[in-house]
Amino acid sequence: MPTLDTLKPGDRFSCPMCHRHVTVYTEGTHRGGLRPHKAGHAGRENVGGACPGAGFSPFRPAFPQYVRLYGLAEAIEDVRRVHGKPDWTPEPREPGELQDFVWAVWPQADRFEMAPPTGVRGVTFTIGPRRWYFAAPDSYLSKQFASRADAGDALYKYLREMET
Repeated sequence: MPTLDTLKPGDRFSCPMCHRHVTVYTEGTHRGGLRPHKAGHAGRENVGGACPGAGFSPFRPAFPQYVRLYGLAEAIEDVRRVHGKPDWTPEPREPGELQDFVWAVWPQADRFEMAPPTGVRGVTFTIGPRRWYFAAPDSYLSKQFASRADAGDALYKYLREMET
């Protein structure tokens, strides 16, 4: 199997969502990630549409990427089953660790902001010019929001629910 340093333009890897073999980016911030492609597995939604597995990298930790693709519960279940750790749960993360977690999922993430400054904390961040997200201490990764304010409001609501 090639390494990140020895990738060639024709190298192909299996997409975890649609199970197609897809080429990967060999340069830039997306390096090692699957190129955008059409969904091709009949057992999944959106057959023939854009596959959400684009960007997945076999060279980055699988757990945070699976959180984005499948959701937290299924990602935890995968770690428990595949790695033989039946009681494993992710540790709560501090904001610096959350940034590392986010970078494992989206290497192109930037513009991180910690919110709120006290108590249980999370981070908001962007991917590209207008795609806002947030990450919470329990490894939850948000959906997309139109503005920083929307992502911040959703994060505050999520953290408030988590404290109760």
